[in-house]
Amino acid sequence: LAVAVGEHTAERYGWPLKADVACVADWDSVTYSDAPHCLRRIDSDKTYADRVGEVHADGEIWSRALLDIRTALGPRIADRIIINAQFGFSPDTSFTAAAQTTVTTAQKMHGKSAANAVRTAFQARAIPGLT
Repeated sequence: LAVAVGEHTAERYGWPLKADVACVADWDSVTYSDAPHCLRRIDSDKTYADRVGEVHADGEIWSRALLDIRTALGPRIADRIIINAQFGFSPDTSFTAAAQTTVTTAQKMHGKSAANAVRTAFQARAIPGLT
């Protein structure tokens, strides 16, 4: 995401704000969902139980958790955790394994409080098996 929750890039640098932070790719000329002027919104209430086996639809579950992590920890800390965790993913990493890797990465980088915030975001999406 090129935007930051609580510290939107546009606000920080004085650029015009055209979409809220949950609107991904507002510059895309085609809407692929019912979200106007967005490629996709990432603030739905979808949970793990709502998976349909389609990467974009299911990705909204993951993206909402990441948005919640950024809200809880701030963009600077959250983005570093999220990016570093991805080095532990493979193409077939499950939701649970990816979430657990992200929790573990948060713990290593920023301690228990950060790990708890990350875990809470994934639990809110009802991703099973987190420790």
